[in-house]
Amino acid sequence: MYKPGAMACIFIILLISTAGCSILSITPNPAVKQGVSDEASSAELPPVPEQYVAPPVGTPETRLAVITPTLPGTLPRIVPAQLTTINGTGLSGNGTNSSTSDTSTTISSATVPVAQFTANTAMGYAPLTVQFMDSSLNIPASWSWDFGDTWYSFLQNPSHTYNAGGQYTVRLTAANGAGSSRFSSNISVYAPGFSVTPDHGAAPLTVTFTDTGSGSPQPTAWFWDFGDGSTCISQNKIHMYVQSGIYDVKLRISGPAGTIWVNKTAVVTVS
Repeated sequence: MYKPGAMACIFIILLISTAGCSILSITPNPAVKQGVSDEASSAELPPVPEQYVAPPVGTPETRLAVITPTLPGTLPRIVPAQLTTINGTGLSGNGTNSSTSDTSTTISSATVPVAQFTANTAMGYAPLTVQFMDSSLNIPASWSWDFGDTWYSFLQNPSHTYNAGGQYTVRLTAANGAGSSRFSSNISVYAPGFSVTPDHGAAPLTVTFTDTGSGSPQPTAWFWDFGDGSTCISQNKIHMYVQSGIYDVKLRISGPAGTIWVNKTAVVTVS
């Protein structure tokens, strides 16, 4: 029975779905959510690191020089020979990448080097620093590294940081007075990120979240925390904010390269 003076309750149920992600049913004060299949409860939320993960703007390097992709005149001229595929002897940690060796003709009684190298990783998330270790045979006298991203080095055991996503072919040319040979293998880098459109407005505010990561290998799973108690496991999603506030948004991606978080602070403002 209706009693005079009683406050009427109005429930507004909003449902927006995209790629398996749903907005929960909500009441104005306080918010009440009804669970959907791809949403996680607060008890299931994984810990979130504080640090924002994203590639830096610049590409700082130490002891490396940007040069044109040609060997310096002091190195012996490379005479192409038969190309041989060597499986499983390239970068450590990735047996799927094939490596190639290209050996020059012998120009003296000395022994031509057999170029080869290892690395501490073959894939990962940007910024990815890789330590390369020369393991060439027959005592090379000089080394020329092409990291595949316009950076070069003449150190024997250089390290290099990849700041952009992509598949990079690393080439080492080892030389001495007898000649030279070349060895190559791949580095896979994925640069995570996401965009928010729009990032501000009046409540209720509908926001599109888009995964903007690039490179290789591609992730296979996504987990979003929208900062208002709602979560989602779709790659791209639409979410509605019904209460005013400033929200942090976090995206966790997982795949062959491992798991990483991308955290953005105060990325959505609802008035």
